[in-house]
Amino acid sequence: MYTYVTEGDSALTSFSLAHDLRYKIPLIQRAMATSGKRLKLFASPWSPPAFMKTNNDMLHGGRLRAEYADSWARYYTTFIEHYRKAACRSGASRFRTSRWRRRRGSPAFIRRRTSGIFSRTTSVRR
Repeated sequence: MYTYVTEGDSALTSFSLAHDLRYKIPLIQRAMATSGKRLKLFASPWSPPAFMKTNNDMLHGGRLRAEYADSWARYYTTFIEHYRKAACRSGASRFRTSRWRRRRGSPAFIRRRTSGIFSRTTSVRR
């Protein structure tokens, strides 16, 4: 399990796809080329980084800390923007659990917190 930022970086200044650039992105690019760019990706975050959660753990429950709601929204949109720049356009996005939607009001929560960046980046399907 890994994140795209260093521990505690709520400003996301350390955001990097370096981990994915080695295998994931080249594989996706080859698959897109083979499909004639008809491949649609489905992006789904597993968890906010541990420091953003009440239990400091990405794997065993916990909830998003209220003070990191804006950072989590920016983290998610930054992920999609970086993948798009790497020629991996995401066709859809979905939040992992219905608990997230109940706690934070749905993917519209992300749109409100990112001034429309999310809605310009990709579509959201429920």
